[in-house]
Amino acid sequence: MDVIASTAFGIEVDSHNDPNNQFVQNGKEIFKFSFASARILIMCKCYSVLCLFVHIPVINLCTVRGVVKLLIVGSTGQISPSQ
Repeated sequence: MDVIASTAFGIEVDSHNDPNNQFVQNGKEIFKFSFASARILIMCKCYSVLCLFVHIPVINLCTVRGVVKLLIVGSTGQISPSQ
């Protein structure tokens, strides 16, 4: 965790000598596993299959890309050729 903190965020953390550091505590909270989080993960993974089974329309990824491109064009007036 110390290496990740120093290379990705540029902060010095000594998790072995200071386990009450705010970065360490937040990291533990993010990676804490519980039955509720596993249930939410399974629901998210099965969402598209469940929607097809119940006949609920699922948002198409091409539609989302089109909306984002329209927003970019609307805000800048042009879209870059790489997109």
